[in-house]
Amino acid sequence: MKDGRGGTSYGDMKIHEKRRWHTSVAAIVRRSYDLGLIGAAEYRRHCQYISFKGWTKGEPAEPNFQDPELLPNALEALGKKIDLTVNTFCSDLHFEPQTFKEVTGVDVPPIQTTKAEVIAMEMGLIGSKRGATSGC
Repeated sequence: MKDGRGGTSYGDMKIHEKRRWHTSVAAIVRRSYDLGLIGAAEYRRHCQYISFKGWTKGEPAEPNFQDPELLPNALEALGKKIDLTVNTFCSDLHFEPQTFKEVTGVDVPPIQTTKAEVIAMEMGLIGSKRGATSGC
């Protein structure tokens, strides 16, 4: 798109920056403002343009989703190379197993339980010697 004067339009420039930096136009504009590269008035103009174009609901030239590369390796190390299990990590994050799977793509294994040893005790003998009577 041309800007009417033979130059490149603002939208084209922002899409180019978006592709270069792999981030949203809104994030680029905000970061420019935070770094002092643009002033408040220019920041407002950029935000108005983004809204006018309808980019607040979805920007053009969205990149394809990339699966995380490091997260599966890090989660695989849990319990093996790191003294932390996936179950404990999930619990520490206060995630339900389903939420953890949605966020990470990794299933939380079921907790391994073992049957506790049960000692049969006769009623009335707890804490007293055999044959002794209770003071009650």
